[in-house]
Amino acid sequence: MTKSNDYDIDINVLANNPKAIQELLNSLTSMHESLALAKSETTDIQERFKIAFDALDDGFLIFDKQDKLVLCNEAQLNSFGEAQKFIIPGVTFKEMMINIAKSGIIPGIKGKEEEFVDDLIEKRKNEAGHEKTFKLMIIGGYCNVTSTLNLVT
Repeated sequence: MTKSNDYDIDINVLANNPKAIQELLNSLTSMHESLALAKSETTDIQERFKIAFDALDDGFLIFDKQDKLVLCNEAQLNSFGEAQKFIIPGVTFKEMMINIAKSGIIPGIKGKEEEFVDDLIEKRKNEAGHEKTFKLMIIGGYCNVTSTLNLVT
């Protein structure tokens, strides 16, 4: 007998029972169709959420508990100007800021990029749970960043 999660399958019974094989096949087909429908509905919900999220006038960056970028809407992405190529889901806030700092598009920090980012990270940690708005000057404009960081331990 083979056990898989909630289903017990006796191979010997199946080998000599075409009706049991057909019932198993029907059951598996039904499960497959249900999963396909759930996946389609999930994809549809995700697409509608992204459309609504991108329609917001305010820019948002959403990070997970590991401080990795999960989502960025169009308004926020556009505010980064030349730096938008560094706004990549899956990178940490620190990695994102290091890449932006090292690219040379933040004036006045050449040679002090690591220190700039470390200070920014420290300010962010110290203000956990408090909303803080700061301007990040990027060549070609400014990016207003409002950060509300809630650290979960």
